[in-house]
Amino acid sequence: MDYIKTHDEDAGIIYCSTRKQVEELQEALESQKIESVIYHAGLSNKEREEAQNDFLFDRVKVVVATNAFGMGIDKSQCTFCYSL
Repeated sequence: MDYIKTHDEDAGIIYCSTRKQVEELQEALESQKIESVIYHAGLSNKEREEAQNDFLFDRVKVVVATNAFGMGIDKSQCTFCYSL
């Protein structure tokens, strides 16, 4: 979280192994005032599409996701990618 807090203009993806980890990490980010969206197979198609578009169109800088996210994503300004 330190990197994200000190590089608030950077965009990136944080991959987690489970849906539960995704949701817990997003809560932790929110508690640190870091805006993010989540993406996993348990979301509706509409929710996943909204999260993807928010990231691609720079409405949010951080996506917390399972490996369901990333197939075919083309974002040139993605500066970090973590896998937990």
